[in-house]
Amino acid sequence: MTFDAAEWFGVRIPHRLVFVAESLRAAFGGRGVVIPVGVPFAKLRVALDHRDQVRSELRLGDAVTLAFVGRVTADKGIWTLIESFRSARWATNVPLKLLVIGPFDAVREEIVRRTEDAREEIRIMGPREEPWRYVAASDVFVLPSFREGLPLSLLEAMALGIPPITSSVGDMPLILQARVTGWLVPPGDAKALSRVIVQVTRDKDLRVLVGKRASELVKARYDEAVTLDAYRRIYSELMVHPSMSPPIP
Repeated sequence: MTFDAAEWFGVRIPHRLVFVAESLRAAFGGRGVVIPVGVPFAKLRVALDHRDQVRSELRLGDAVTLAFVGRVTADKGIWTLIESFRSARWATNVPLKLLVIGPFDAVREEIVRRTEDAREEIRIMGPREEPWRYVAASDVFVLPSFREGLPLSLLEAMALGIPPITSSVGDMPLILQARVTGWLVPPGDAKALSRVIVQVTRDKDLRVLVGKRASELVKARYDEAVTLDAYRRIYSELMVHPSMSPPIP
């Protein structure tokens, strides 16, 4: 009840209402504006200089490596990911590895148990201070969440030129186009995800092309400089005539 009241006032009293994703704005009736979270594009790209070093440290060899970054929870689709990865390994002769990066909730013991027979292929790495270093060492980014807005980890992977496969939730259908900037699969559909993983891991040229386009998209629309400019414009409007800026309708 208290949360509902705070939410009601929170979206009606402000002079400007800003959302970080279009799907979130739509959930509140399409009011306000969208300013996506920006990423430090140039800083992230430096991680690519250490790609070979990190791959060597992780003993990835020539394996096509998938990376998941986020909270390791059922809501983020971790069980869908593990099931689809296992299926993909059997469906292709391309060597595959999976890096699972992020903090655990109550599933830690279960995920370790479920992947114990594939410890070399499925690396449960836990939280890392600079997760993008490991994403930069991967070949494909995978995020099969059941709910999202516009995930920061997705934008970071795209900035690095790592082609993404995600579920079709939140804002991801707005920025990912199949074989252009990434791939989308229905949430919870392990078979569909496995098929896309096989397709993507077999075609290096396609991965490179899609990764390049994804990187260009993030640089143009989601670099932190673009985000900061958008906020500066809002602050400038409010500072010029603060008393003439009524709360949003």
